[in-house]
Amino acid sequence: MLDAFIQAIELQLGPYKTRPKITLAPNLYKRTGAWGITTYTGNTPLSIEVDENLFIYNPTLAQSVTVHELLEWKAVEREETYPHWFSETHTADILKMSNIRPADVLLERWPRLRNAVFILTGR
Repeated sequence: MLDAFIQAIELQLGPYKTRPKITLAPNLYKRTGAWGITTYTGNTPLSIEVDENLFIYNPTLAQSVTVHELLEWKAVEREETYPHWFSETHTADILKMSNIRPADVLLERWPRLRNAVFILTGR
């Protein structure tokens, strides 16, 4: 799933200078009030954290948050003045380009089950 998002971003906005480092953080929202956080210094992005519970309870929002944070990483690399605004303006386009469904997110941890489901559904 992450590779599909990265490919869609690179297709539209050019390659990343450094590959984004994403970690799932338990209870990130409870600790910080944010579903996702991109940490950077100057024009060097360091890491991305996304709330782990989001992937369990709201996979559609998890996709959106992940793409948003990946775009912020890209904006920081490009030295955009407002990385959050840059991310907000491009998130919907990238989600459409990547064509990932919530089922993809839920079944990512179980590849055999995912393949069986997609074979049975004709995908």
